[in-house]
Amino acid sequence: MAEIDPEVQRSLGRIEGTLTQLLSEVKGFHGALGGHVADDHATAEAFRGLISDLRREIANQFLEQDRARNQHLNEQDVKLDALKADSDRAKGAGWVILGVLGALATFVGGAVIAVLTGLLKLHT
Repeated sequence: MAEIDPEVQRSLGRIEGTLTQLLSEVKGFHGALGGHVADDHATAEAFRGLISDLRREIANQFLEQDRARNQHLNEQDVKLDALKADSDRAKGAGWVILGVLGALATFVGGAVIAVLTGLLKLHT
């Protein structure tokens, strides 16, 4: 085997040292990256928890609004039923008053016709 020139030997040694240094730096970056990945996972978990809490809170608010709306609608239904009952009573009273006034008008109209035709004599 041929002997390698000492200058080439030194150059190869420097290259080998540089490669060793580069590999140790890459390992250091890999370790630092692993720490960042763990931090990223922890942050993602915190965000998931926050979003889950927020989703629950929004769902609870929707349920509360739905309950309040249903309660308000039920109260309005009760008031509307009372108004309908009052309206029906007023309508019935109106028919009674109209009937009484019609009977009175018939009686008065008959009396006026009787006076005019002479069937009823008024002493004056």
